[in-house]
Amino acid sequence: KLRDKLAAFYQLSLKSPTSAIADSINRTSIRINELERKVNEKLGMVTNPLKPISWKELQAKLKPDEVYLEILRLPRDNFNFDKPKVQYWAFAFKAGDSQPLLFMISEGEAFEGRSFKNYQNRIKTLLEDDESYNTYWVKIKESIPHVKRIIFSGDGVYHMINPLTLYNPQTKKYLLSE
Repeated sequence: KLRDKLAAFYQLSLKSPTSAIADSINRTSIRINELERKVNEKLGMVTNPLKPISWKELQAKLKPDEVYLEILRLPRDNFNFDKPKVQYWAFAFKAGDSQPLLFMISEGEAFEGRSFKNYQNRIKTLLEDDESYNTYWVKIKESIPHVKRIIFSGDGVYHMINPLTLYNPQTKKYLLSE
């Protein structure tokens, strides 16, 4: 009922915006949020979805043939004489691992520049791409072999590529099929 009321207030505000309608929208929205929070608490749902969790909590939810993989884009700028550089690192873990595996994937300049433009062009023109798999995935595959399912969290350029579209020139398969 409150959502219907809120929708009606929004419709009124489009026709004749007044401070009274804006106040009604605000009060109704606050009331809806309060009620949703109370319902979620009673259902035992997380009240703060952005609450930090440890890797051990994630690991407890993994099945034996799954791995959690997180890619991190990190600036390396703590050197006095080098210009700042971007590096891509990954950490991964499976059920039963005593600690996460941490490894560097690449320096960011070519990774985000020429290689990314090549990936984009190959996707747009629907041409076979024999390079992107080696650039963006080989180090990951070497570090976490023999996995059936990857729970993936990307950062940086990995937000702009779809790893499932990477074509392995050796097996002649896309990552999705592998």
